[in-house]
Amino acid sequence: KSSLKTDEEKRDLRMEVDVLNRIGTGSLNCISLYDTYEDDDNIYMVMELALGGTLVDRLKSCEIYTEKQACRIARSILQTIAQCHAKDVIYRDVKPDNFVYKSKDPDSVLK
Repeated sequence: KSSLKTDEEKRDLRMEVDVLNRIGTGSLNCISLYDTYEDDDNIYMVMELALGGTLVDRLKSCEIYTEKQACRIARSILQTIAQCHAKDVIYRDVKPDNFVYKSKDPDSVLK
């Protein structure tokens, strides 16, 4: 909480929590928010574990991507956007840093 300096930053965090709650747990393409806890100093967000790293990191580590791999990534991103839109959420920050892989497995789900 102490790092949230302005009312706008606090509002943005609350909005993000509301959006994650609206999307719900168990989404195929969106990281799940299970619960939030708050004390005097901190806000804790219990989220689905994703150990595979970001899309941008994976893109940097691979020299060549096949058309099939690129299609799979694009499809996952578009499915995420579609799931958000189905819940009346507009996802305006679509970039490789905001997508993570569930595991380090090459066929891992992109969320």
